[in-house]
Amino acid sequence: MKHCLILLLLELLCTACLFSQDTLLEFIIEKDDSPQVFYKNKGCTPDVGAIVFYTTIPDLQFNMPDTKSRLKNASIFDNEKNCYVLCVQPTDTKIGGITQYSIEITGTKYKPMPAYMVKGIMPGVAQYFKIKTGEDLKAAVDSLKKELEKMRNVNVEMISWIEQKPVSPTTPAASVYYAMNWYMEGLKNRNAGNYSEAIECFKKIAESPSVAVWNEIGICYKSLKQYDDAIDCFQKSNNIDSRGGTAWYNMGLCYGDKNKLSKSIECLKKSAQLGNENAQKLLRDMKKKW
Repeated sequence: MKHCLILLLLELLCTACLFSQDTLLEFIIEKDDSPQVFYKNKGCTPDVGAIVFYTTIPDLQFNMPDTKSRLKNASIFDNEKNCYVLCVQPTDTKIGGITQYSIEITGTKYKPMPAYMVKGIMPGVAQYFKIKTGEDLKAAVDSLKKELEKMRNVNVEMISWIEQKPVSPTTPAASVYYAMNWYMEGLKNRNAGNYSEAIECFKKIAESPSVAVWNEIGICYKSLKQYDDAIDCFQKSNNIDSRGGTAWYNMGLCYGDKNKLSKSIECLKKSAQLGNENAQKLLRDMKKKW
């Protein structure tokens, strides 16, 4: 019970630290493992790769400072789907072409973001990312606070305790901040594509059971195409709490990559039944019911 509470506090602190006074006008980017779809109606021809950024910010500008000629088109904001689509000409890595592209993103009232690195640009393939705003992060904080009170019957004094800085290294909060630092370091490495380094960071806190940590480790293994290790991590996440659909969804994607279609569909159906929208969309595309 104590370990579960500490890790719930960790997840709340991770989100809350991003929503500090200094980051209100910043945005963060996360990989979104959605089904691959080629956006022909956004100016992307079959010989280019598509990069899709889902966001609620309608005035962002995209630039590729290192490879300007490779950005063939950047769509205007799609109000219906809340996204931008970039069409990028890949290079031939077999003859020494670049393997990753830097994308510079700017927007009114938002701090300039350092170039975001994207790998694996391939003809006819779309990659998906989420750009989250300060409002998104505040909503996540509020949601975690409510969930914390509901699941662990935490009173007001406990919630205000987790928002205080540790008094000394020996206080209970010290271990929470230690774990938070490794968690944030893991997220930074994962977002930068340094998946092996991210795994090592997450493993620093994996001794204490956590749905979020095991899921993050699994995502990194999946990105490294180590699907059996990834599935093992998602299963550990489900062993702690199988009521969330994220781990089932990610496990379904791994089984799909292993060409185990029946196992993939089985996991996706469990995820869809738990309300995961990505799983529901993928099953609809496959004409499958859940």
